[in-house]
Order: sequence, then C-alpha cells, then structure tokens
Amino acid sequence: MEFDYLKKILFKWLLGKEAEKEQAHLDEWLLKSEANKQLLDRLSSVSFLQEAIGDYNKELQEREWKKLKALTIERNKRTIDRYWVLKVAAAVLLPLIGGVALWLVHSRMEYANDDVVMAEQIRVGSSKAIVELAGGEQIFLTRDTTVNIEEQGVKLVNQEDTVKLLNKYSESSDQFHVIRIPRGGEYIARLEDGSVIHLNSDSELKVPVNFGKNSRQVWLKGEGYFNVAKDKKRVFVVHTTKADIAVLGTEFDVRAYEDEEKMVTTLVRGGVEVSCGKNSNRLHPGEQAQVADLGAITVERVNVYPHTAWIKGRMVFVNERLEKIMTDLQRWYDFDVFYANPSVQDMRFTIDILKYDDISKVLNLIEKMEKVSFNRQNRTVVVNMR
Repeated sequence: MEFDYLKKILFKWLLGKEAEKEQAHLDEWLLKSEANKQLLDRLSSVSFLQEAIGDYNKELQEREWKKLKALTIERNKRTIDRYWVLKVAAAVLLPLIGGVALWLVHSRMEYANDDVVMAEQIRVGSSKAIVELAGGEQIFLTRDTTVNIEEQGVKLVNQEDTVKLLNKYSESSDQFHVIRIPRGGEYIARLEDGSVIHLNSDSELKVPVNFGKNSRQVWLKGEGYFNVAKDKKRVFVVHTTKADIAVLGTEFDVRAYEDEEKMVTTLVRGGVEVSCGKNSNRLHPGEQAQVADLGAITVERVNVYPHTAWIKGRMVFVNERLEKIMTDLQRWYDFDVFYANPSVQDMRFTIDILKYDDISKVLNLIEKMEKVSFNRQNRTVVVNMR
C-alpha cells in the first residue's frame, strides 16, 4: 500500500469517515504485521492525541475531553469496543484537531516508514481472520486475540486459531455472519451444530445466524476443509458459485476459488452429493469431483493426501504446473509473481513442503530441480528459465 494512501486512510479512519473499500484496505494492512497494529494504536491513543494537540486552546480541549469521557468511560461503566471509542474520540476532538490532525498523521514518519519496510518482507502465513457479524461489526482475530461476545442471541468465542459461532435460538435466519481469511492467513471455524471448517488463505465463509430445524447451509469462496457433524434430520449444504455439495455427516475438502476454472471436491470419508443444475453425482471416499463453468461434473479416484495436506501444515503438489504452485504460494505467503519467461508456467514439479518454512527455503527447493531460478525484489518474486 502506498504510504500517502495509507496516511489518507488513517486520517479518515480517525474521523470515522472511511469508505467501505478503504476500511477493507486498512483491515488488510492491519493483518500484515503486529507492528502495523501497534502503529495504529499509537496514532489513535489518547496520550498521542494530547501530545499532538499540546497546549493549543487548552480550555476547549478540557471541555471536549469531558464530553468524550461521558460518552465512553463513564457510560454505565460498560465495556465498549475500543475502535468505536477511538472513532468517537476523533469526532469529539475534531474542533481541536484542525491543522494539528495533519501533524498527527504526518508525524512519527520515521516509525511509520520503518513499518512499511517491514511489511515489504515476504512472511510465512499465520492464523488470522476477519469476522463480520450480522449487525455489521467487524472483529479482527489472530491466535493471540481473546474474544467472548454475546449479543442478540449470538455468542462468538475465539480461542487460539479457532473461532466458535454459537447461537441460542433454533429458528432459521436470513441474516449472516461472514468469516474472511486474507492472503497469508488461515483459520478454523466451529459452527453451532459442532461442524468444524478449516479455512485456507484468501477464502470466505458465509454462515446464517441460525441454521434452523430443516437444513444447514453455508456459502464458500476459496478453500475449506469440512468435518460435518452428523445430523440425520438436517442436511448440510455447501454452496459455491459453480456447484453445491450436500451431506449429512462427513469429511471433505472444497476448493472453489473464483479465479479458477473448476470447483474441486475431494471426499475423505462418508458420502457427499455434488450437484450443478440438473447434473449430480454421489461420491465415495477417495473420489474427487470437478465442476467447470458449463456445469459438467467429472469424477475420478485420487490420492486425497495432496488435496488435504494443507490442514496438517504441509503443501503438496504432484506433477503440478508451476503456475498453480506459485498461485498457492502467493496466497499463503502473500507476494506477487512475475514470469520473465511465460513458458515456465507450464513446467511441472512434484514437491512436498512444510508450509511454515520461510519462502526462501521453498524457492531454493524448486531451484534445485534446475528448471527455473527466482529473484526477489521486495514483495515480488521474478521467475526465470534456466
């Protein structure tokens, strides 16, 4: 993200006037590193605001601070979302900030620029997610985030790398929670029925506030590994843009990235039915269904390990095109790729790597096969033919 654009977003965020797209960019920037979160905390802290304001119009400063205190700290002594508090602070202190706000955002330039340099490094992916509740509130989660929220019949609990969505009511709902996994992230979701979904990088899962009594339906973009709790009375349906997968209780992987030509479902145990329009096929353990844009379903027996190894901390590619390998690495390590010679994209490799290794170790392994070489330029990996 360009630093000038980042400063603009931070300034608008402090005033509570950021657009939805700008908020999304800010969310992505926050998840890139702990240093980014610390920088935002510093910029929006009361002590930093007071430092920025200094003795400018001290009487007005004290009056506005009393307003802020009444709105936040002394308001029934409730725990209030700190991001809401900071937005209120920015709004209340707006008469004070004026030109000083520009100084606030431009100051600590050396600190911020150091952080931008840190963000330029290619880092190993980690557990992180953004949960958007049905009411619109967004919560940023990492392994170290402790969250226990209960409101409007919904309880959200985050423990290490797992977020639990628990509901008190059984009536079906037309409202949804959304769990988004950015590039360079992964997370586990445990739903109200006991089903567990491992979500891969650059993925999104939409879940109704309440499943209801007749069915359990979710919507997936990207990749998810489903361990569905048995419930003979309620079928579990995974909707993707290309096909639907219906089960009663089973374990399977769904890969449905919107920029890929096919939706792929690999069954580990149990049984699933894959349907697209009038076409449908029932899978048995060890079978994989692929659905293209035209709706045709093809089924074949496969080794499930390469398709499910990612939930066990590995990335496995068997005679796979380099372009596909690099795309998966991009999602996990969050970098850009440039092919100096496009023909290398069709080269095939077989590799089995630990996904938590440094990117340099992964690229060195591929280079040992003496087909391609890699050059790193900040967050861009250039692929050359040998």
